[in-house]
Amino acid sequence: MVAAATVAEPSLVADFAAGGGALLEAAAARWPQAALLATDIDAEAVAAIRVRHPSWRAQRLDFTANGARLAVSREALGDRGDCVVLLNPPFSERGAAARWTVSLDEYDYRCGRALAFACWAADSLSPASELICLLPAGVVHSERDASAMAALARLGDLEVTPCEGDSLFTGFRLRTVCLRLRRGPLSPALDGEREEAGATPPIDGLARGQAKAWTEASSRFRGPAFVHTTDLREGRVMIRRRLPAAHPRSDDPLCGPMVLVPRVGRPDVRKVCVWVDRGEGLVISDCVIAIRRESLPAAEGLAQTMRRSWALIEPCYGGTCAPYITLKRLAAVLGSLDIEVGPAASSDDLETVVAVGG
Repeated sequence: MVAAATVAEPSLVADFAAGGGALLEAAAARWPQAALLATDIDAEAVAAIRVRHPSWRAQRLDFTANGARLAVSREALGDRGDCVVLLNPPFSERGAAARWTVSLDEYDYRCGRALAFACWAADSLSPASELICLLPAGVVHSERDASAMAALARLGDLEVTPCEGDSLFTGFRLRTVCLRLRRGPLSPALDGEREEAGATPPIDGLARGQAKAWTEASSRFRGPAFVHTTDLREGRVMIRRRLPAAHPRSDDPLCGPMVLVPRVGRPDVRKVCVWVDRGEGLVISDCVIAIRRESLPAAEGLAQTMRRSWALIEPCYGGTCAPYITLKRLAAVLGSLDIEVGPAASSDDLETVVAVGG
């Protein structure tokens, strides 16, 4: 991890989950003139570091606590543009919240704990500073982490490199990647990356799911049917889970025949599915887009058209990490196929979509 850094002579190297201090020891060997900051939630680990390395600044810190985290990171890193943060965050989700909230570029995103640590650390960096972080390989393709990864990539020069072989952690093996982020000026967000925060207005005929409840849905519940991207298979919608009757989204299901497609994830024509409404309604996750039609034949006709034209639609999925499509892009490409879903897309959008699609 130390070898991955591109900052030639950092004035400060920090580790916000220092544990035994191995990463900072490697950093001290490479950059003997750099100041070193070690924080960890384990008081015994911090005490041991203070004994072994009295010249380091070592402090007990719960990095998940927003106020304490910001106070320490900003005090230490400040406006320095020559810092390196090394991070081997907690990988285990046992006993932890399934999703953590991170704020990047004034918008909130939800992701797993390991990626949340990376986002919190990256948010503390000044331009030209760098984060080197070890992460589970699954975050690169995880739908749960897609929006946060896309937001993270906007912060600067992001590189994700698979680690060779399996990393051994106390009794089990885990595939890992090394994330390197060189912080730069903020780049404008693609319109769909900020949809996570609801910044893009809805388009008539298109509905992006708002439910973030796939961890709350179950076959045991009796509320409305719930559909995530994993429930779109071979052109069919698999109803395997429902929301609790008292869930906030249970009072606002989508009704009527519709075509469902993934908003986030690898484009797959087999996931263009028709939902046949039996009068009970449907709640879709925020990784799914619904295209509402006035009748079942119209929905089936739309699905057939989209499958035939998939070579044009597939390139409209893009992004810096997990592929995604926005309501605006989808409306534009459907407009190029003479399918009306709401207000006509601008000519610039249509030209862009047609050019991308070939």
